[in-house]
Amino acid sequence: MDSVTPFVKGVEMLPDGSVARTGTNYSGKFQEAHDASKASIQSRISNLESGGVKGTGKEYKNYKDVEYTGTTKVNGEVRDISRRVFQRLDIDYMRIDPKTGMINPQLMKKGRAPIWQDGTAIELHHLIQREPGSMVELPGSMHKEYYKILHGLVENGGSFRNDPVLKKQYENFRSKYWRWRAKQIDKAEL
Repeated sequence: MDSVTPFVKGVEMLPDGSVARTGTNYSGKFQEAHDASKASIQSRISNLESGGVKGTGKEYKNYKDVEYTGTTKVNGEVRDISRRVFQRLDIDYMRIDPKTGMINPQLMKKGRAPIWQDGTAIELHHLIQREPGSMVELPGSMHKEYYKILHGLVENGGSFRNDPVLKKQYENFRSKYWRWRAKQIDKAEL
């Protein structure tokens, strides 16, 4: 049974059951807008996944995209954790973490995130909120400031972190990624 009122459908009924007017079908307009929005989001997700990112036309000088390839074991199962990562090119590798006394490459060699200029850790953000999926290195302060915008594709409770296997897979990836990133620095593949 259709729960949409006749008014929303653009029909006004008189007490005797006759139609007084017909007008805009708001129900149809809402559905149309919803479908267009959904198609737009799905298109952007597909574009990101396929690597066809066009962006805004601006050049982002502080990032480069790299392909990380690797596997990890979760509960005895080997899982593919390969993905594209947009790496920051402006990380201060001589920055000292006041908590540990280590410089950023030393942290990374231990599988830990480097420290940004404002003292927050660089976080790996899932661009489309899927694991595995394309990621970007973001300062923790930026990730916190834009949290609602960055996580808008996922409904409450829809995080991959609610799946213990995917959560562990990501945690393993994160540690391996930072170690791999440290090797890039050692090889001067910046």
